Parts: sequence; structure tokens; C-alpha cells
Amino acid sequence: MLSFVCYHKHINTANASSFTKREYLMKIAKILLTSLALTTAAASTVAMADYDYDDRIEAQVYQDKNFQANADKVVKILEKKGYTVKKVEADTYKKTPFSKSQPVIKAEAYKGYVEYEIKFSYPDLNIVQERADD
Repeated sequence: MLSFVCYHKHINTANASSFTKREYLMKIAKILLTSLALTTAAASTVAMADYDYDDRIEAQVYQDKNFQANADKVVKILEKKGYTVKKVEADTYKKTPFSKSQPVIKAEAYKGYVEYEIKFSYPDLNIVQERADD
């Protein structure tokens, strides 16, 4: 809105008769669209940075020489709890939307007819999230 007010004053102090109402509205629309585009670009850059960070964390987990042994331990832990394990993979976990991503091993498993998603902290393999998958 500040841009609009400043621009509006500029038009009033300039030769206002040289602008038609249509030209005036087009210039305001251009300013608003430019502001929207810049805001959207900034937001998407932040989201991409977070996405790249999560990808790097997952890659580090997969590159760990103990990953397969830890994944096998996760399967054994879940089978002892009565789950049938469908899939085990590296992932990231955030306690809150604003907290830093942590490396985890995510397991998709069934107990009865219900599918669960269980996340284990990595490399210590403590359960950080256990929920029925929708």
C-alpha cells in the first residue's frame, strides 16, 4: 500500500492531465502484480531451501554405512510390537513447523487392517512419531 500511496502522490504532483483513468489504473495494477510476484518468489525460494535441506539430510542417512543394519533393527522392533512392515526409508521429521528437520527412519507397517506410519530418530532408533496413516 505504501507503494500505491507514494505513486499516487507522484501522479498528483506530476502532470496529472497526461494520464487517462485507464492508464492510471493499469499502472496501479502493474505495481500490485509486481509486488505479488516478488512476494511469491521470495516465499518459494524459502520453501525450496527447506526442501533442499531435507533432501541433503535424507541423502546423508542413506550414505551412512550403518543404514541397512539400522533399517533391519527397525523391522525387528516393529515385528516384536506386532506390526507387519511394508516399507522402510530415510526421511526427515520436525517436531513443530518452525523447528529444524531431524533425520529419521520412516516405516510403513500394518497392525491388523490399519496402516501405520512410524518414525524412528536416527541413529538411536527411538520412536518419535507413531500414527495411523490416512
